[in-house]
Amino acid sequence: VFYASQADLVPDPDTTPTVLKVYDLIPLHFPMRHPVARHLYGDYLRRIGRVRHIIVASQATADDLTAQLGVPAGRITIVPYGVPRPVAPEGPTPQTPYALYANSIEPHKNAGLAVDTIARVPHMRLVMTGMWSGRQLAELQRRAAELGTSDRIDWLGWIPAAHLAALRRGAVATLTTSRLEGFGLPVLESLAVGVPALASDIAALREAGGSVATYLPFDPDAWAQALVAAQSQELRQQVAVNGPAHAATFTWQRAAAQTVAVWKRALAGD
Repeated sequence: VFYASQADLVPDPDTTPTVLKVYDLIPLHFPMRHPVARHLYGDYLRRIGRVRHIIVASQATADDLTAQLGVPAGRITIVPYGVPRPVAPEGPTPQTPYALYANSIEPHKNAGLAVDTIARVPHMRLVMTGMWSGRQLAELQRRAAELGTSDRIDWLGWIPAAHLAALRRGAVATLTTSRLEGFGLPVLESLAVGVPALASDIAALREAGGSVATYLPFDPDAWAQALVAAQSQELRQQVAVNGPAHAATFTWQRAAAQTVAVWKRALAGD
């Protein structure tokens, strides 16, 4: 059995039983501008159709594969990710209440919603971390300047895992504003340490956050209200108990066992 972690690795022609990991179909919904990238993604999609079995992290991605590419549900297995190993928190955090956005700022991440939200909560800061392109960051910073929130946003970019852990634990809440995802790891990471997770009301994030996260429409007023509510002791106590318990059900041991089971099925010709 050949396990391809990217469709680029699928043999051409496919002469062995191949299992492919598909993370999402986001580029299909948010088309890439560069013609070379579009050509390469077209080849990626064609290779998906040739494999014996596909592993995805969420039902949302499985449904997308069937709806967009016609992949039969019987060829898809859902193997959710596990929660990353905890890292000892270390590093400075703001002394005033803050929300944490820890993600990229690609179009589907909808990072502007986080900026719009913090503009409506004047007593709070927004800490933003992630791997960003200069062009996308400049666009987001212009938006913050227009809203008059630049002095309340910390643009940290990439930071070490220990510093991110410290910022996550100290946050009033984490914000996952995405319009589309293949999974919701930032939501799960927040709940794992008992911090309220505010998330877009989309299927993949609901799968990750279960009944513990708070799901919101793409309306900054609703996010602002939820961010203020996340400061309540009652909510924080509930998440402190229920969040880690929920996150503990997502393990890499289970993911590994489920992955090996798919390999065996492919080898047997199922």
